[in-house]
Amino acid sequence: MTSGPDVTKAEKWPSNMAQGIPLHSVHTSSPIRHQMSSTTRAERVAFLRDAIAAIALSLTVIVIGCNYVIYKMPPLPTVADRMVFAFRWLCLSILPLVIGIIFVGHLRFIIIQTPKSDISAVLAESLERHAYCLQDTFLQTFIHTVIMLSLSTFLEETAMKLVPILAILFILGRLSFWIGYVHRPLARAFGFVLTFFPTVLSLAYCILRLLWKGTGWDLPIPL
Repeated sequence: MTSGPDVTKAEKWPSNMAQGIPLHSVHTSSPIRHQMSSTTRAERVAFLRDAIAAIALSLTVIVIGCNYVIYKMPPLPTVADRMVFAFRWLCLSILPLVIGIIFVGHLRFIIIQTPKSDISAVLAESLERHAYCLQDTFLQTFIHTVIMLSLSTFLEETAMKLVPILAILFILGRLSFWIGYVHRPLARAFGFVLTFFPTVLSLAYCILRLLWKGTGWDLPIPL
């Protein structure tokens, strides 16, 4: 009578794995559970380490780029001039999205042309990971574009060197995220933070300037 429940639990084990239930949520013997928890802690430490490294790199590039890199800026006396300048740099920021669309489309074309019996699990998983990276890149590009344009209306002419720096960081971050996630999803932390941290900083700056200076700052209209 006691063999029935044991068989049922044994049969449910593969289905739990297929449904994506984390291994550490399944009750196992103590040595295995300790080994899995150790692996999880190591991955979390690596994730946090990569995130901190990305933040440090972002701040370093911003400080060095704004203060020590010589870049001949055009005259940008008005808000309209600064927005045009930002728009032109956004042409580079959108490159990861365009390249991703082309690459994912190529993978999908290969799968369509391949008989179902010949489609390997590796190819299917590769398409799934690249498609996720493309979706995330679309969202990040949209946020980055809005923030860059907003930032260009709040920055003074002497600080507009920050715009190309943010665009370059965004491209590097997207490429790092894509390569890391396709290789191993947990390796995406560095690229994600390198993309998102400068965007969050820029958003915080825009909000502070909005609250401090108001919506009519530097606009040639009566308040």
